[in-house]
Amino acid sequence: MSGGWCTIESDPGVFTELIESFGCKGVQVEEVWDMSDEGIAALGEVFGCIFLFKWVDREDTRETVDAPEEQGIFFAKQVIQNACATQAIISVLMNCQSPHLSLGPSLSEFREFTGAFPADLKGAALSDSHAIRTAHNSFARPEPFQLESKKATEDDDVYHFIAYVPINGAAYELDGLKPGPVFLGAVDDAAPSGWFATVRPAIQERFEAYSKERITFTLLALVRNRKDAAMEAAAAAESELASVEAEVAAAAGGGDGVAALEARRGELQATIAAARRTVEAEEEKFRAWKAENVRRKHNWVPLIAELLKVCAEAGKLPAMRESARTKLREAIERAKKEGVDIADESADV
Repeated sequence: MSGGWCTIESDPGVFTELIESFGCKGVQVEEVWDMSDEGIAALGEVFGCIFLFKWVDREDTRETVDAPEEQGIFFAKQVIQNACATQAIISVLMNCQSPHLSLGPSLSEFREFTGAFPADLKGAALSDSHAIRTAHNSFARPEPFQLESKKATEDDDVYHFIAYVPINGAAYELDGLKPGPVFLGAVDDAAPSGWFATVRPAIQERFEAYSKERITFTLLALVRNRKDAAMEAAAAAESELASVEAEVAAAAGGGDGVAALEARRGELQATIAAARRTVEAEEEKFRAWKAENVRRKHNWVPLIAELLKVCAEAGKLPAMRESARTKLREAIERAKKEGVDIADESADV
């Protein structure tokens, strides 16, 4: 761990459960595969985005906002290396102004307590928060050995997280390694993809630059809980359907009015059916996420040790080792054919 914070896996299921453990309600995390207007609209209400990438030292001459706390922007300097994922999530949650997201008591108290703090003190307060650190570390992988932490070098793969959020009619990039937020522009409420249209060019620029350099990256979105949104849509459609049904019954004589009502009834029934399918799909997804998170947190070392012991007693380990060496060589050869620069470490297996 670094400063008492562990490294956690970058996964929508992990981040969603992490946010729930903060006490927040009404939000989940989804990976963004399509940044078009249609793709963003399919996500529903987007509270903010998190861009994950392999960190490289590159110059950024963009100006940053001074004293963001005076403009109602929650911005914290990053002081703990392993906490940058949680810090990016916190940055989105603390700046969210949607009525559909509830911070919960813990984060609400933290925001109120640190609201007037400058960025460096906010970062220190975040790193010292027992509740946030405990929730973060609940996703620590069980390790048989605790290795001494060391400062990352140029040869290490270091990943960084930055947040994109709308605040008071403007869009910002929040990077805890910078002096302050980066103003990306005013939000055009008429844009099909809403505030995301303002940050899309900045994200697209990163996509193109990192793709050319073969730098891995991922874009995640914090969105309104999709089950909640679907249930709300179904309830509204059911309420309107009841009224339409009553009007159809009252207009038993027929006519153009009845035809229009029957058409509307069909539309509402389709909306309700689609909403119910979404609810079922989201429930199944959350069950899968929960099961996978249980597996992530489980200590598999005793099982693996026992399996190795049994295989050794049966004399199967030499053949298994040779099979693993062969598979590794084949994987390295495939990677080289695809142009991936990878060291041949098969002799060390």
